[in-house]
Amino acid sequence: IANAALFFSNDESSYVTGTEIAEPDAILVPKVVHAGDIVSVAKILQGVHAPDKIRLWAMMETPMAILNARTIAATAVYAENRLCCLVMGTNDLIKESRARALHAMASVSWRATKNPQAAWPLIEQAEPLARAAGALDVQASLCALSAFIVNQHQHDAARATALHQRALELWRELGNEHAVN
Repeated sequence: IANAALFFSNDESSYVTGTEIAEPDAILVPKVVHAGDIVSVAKILQGVHAPDKIRLWAMMETPMAILNARTIAATAVYAENRLCCLVMGTNDLIKESRARALHAMASVSWRATKNPQAAWPLIEQAEPLARAAGALDVQASLCALSAFIVNQHQHDAARATALHQRALELWRELGNEHAVN
């Protein structure tokens, strides 16, 4: 599985897969969130004429993947999708879940007390977990909450603006124009 990868050829107009080199039994697809992720990888393998014996394993590493587990697993019904296994990515799942929980606790704490000292420890714990888990929505929300607290209580407009801009960048990256407007 570890030897499977996509490689671009010199002319960059086509690519070959590591399957032409290693012919693995299966390829572990990381960060699967939706059934379409598996279908897309299966189509790529079909497009490069990878052997039909190569199966796909879906790495379920986010809360959204768990919520979509039924539809992801349902892709296995069709042989052309190659799915044969769901793998739980518990480390990333725990990081993202804990980051979301800490973020929720910081938000509730802030709303209830308007006391930055109550929210900061939670924000400081949640930020690295959200980054490690790649949870851009949580990172954006934490930046926005931090910007508000910094502006209101620390009176540091430059830092608050930088945090707000980072939140907007993350929301744009996510395609969430509603949060940006």
